[in-house]
Amino acid sequence: MANYSLETQNYIDLLSKNYYYLDNNGGQNLLKFGDKHKDIIQSLCENQTTIVVKGRQIGSTTLLTAYIVEYCRKFPNTNVMVVAPNYMSEIDIIKRIGEHAENNHKVNNTIMTRSAYSIIFSNGSEIHTLYNKPKKKIDVFFISEMAY
Repeated sequence: MANYSLETQNYIDLLSKNYYYLDNNGGQNLLKFGDKHKDIIQSLCENQTTIVVKGRQIGSTTLLTAYIVEYCRKFPNTNVMVVAPNYMSEIDIIKRIGEHAENNHKVNNTIMTRSAYSIIFSNGSEIHTLYNKPKKKIDVFFISEMAY
């Protein structure tokens, strides 16, 4: 097992105890992380850029959408841009981010406005799709499935 930094371990603990995904039967399951997921979190905490080369359906989008909610909570007034191969994929990611934020009652970050293309939190953080074309400085790019 890798030796993770305190910041990484705090994110792992926070995400695995407070965020969940819906299974195929609609049941809620807390996030569980393998070593590869923990390595992704470590890279996000320690690097300005993280590129994840991976197979499909390993839970990385679920992990990253929960991470983005927590990042926006930790850093108020953050502007996130979601970029995907098409606007429907962007809308799906915004939906998943919104579900994480709304379903996690321990996250003190109220959604003020939510649409198919954007989420605006009470602390000033905003998440938009490229399709929405916000005219703001972007602090974080969430680029998904670009080898689609």
